[in-house]
Amino acid sequence: MTNHLPTTEELATLSEPEFLELDRDGGKIDAKYDFQRAGIHALGAGGYGTLATIAAFSASPYGALGSVLFSIPAAVCLWKGIQDIGQGVQDAAKASAADTALRILYEHPAEPPGTLVRDAEPAGRVKQLPQSLRQHNR
Repeated sequence: MTNHLPTTEELATLSEPEFLELDRDGGKIDAKYDFQRAGIHALGAGGYGTLATIAAFSASPYGALGSVLFSIPAAVCLWKGIQDIGQGVQDAAKASAADTALRILYEHPAEPPGTLVRDAEPAGRVKQLPQSLRQHNR
């Protein structure tokens, strides 16, 4: 399978179901990439956090400075990881919406506009409101 971006001409020749499938698959791939990137940032945050802890408990007079210097990249990695998770959730939601659109449009036969409804449940008898809920005219 070739991995290339489709050109405008290729996109214009796609049928609607093929375009929706491409949109859904693109969202899935983006979400997977975002979650993998968040995992890499989590590993980086863990590594820098470990180095900060080692520096803090070292007998070196500059241990506190080393701890602070290692904590900063750990915090940045954690912040980027949180952003990647958020982006992954958004991309997964987009893929899910495209998948839902595919199912609604192409798995269920649509009724043509103006179709009369033949089977419906009766509304049943309308019950009166209890005395405590009625409004009184004064």
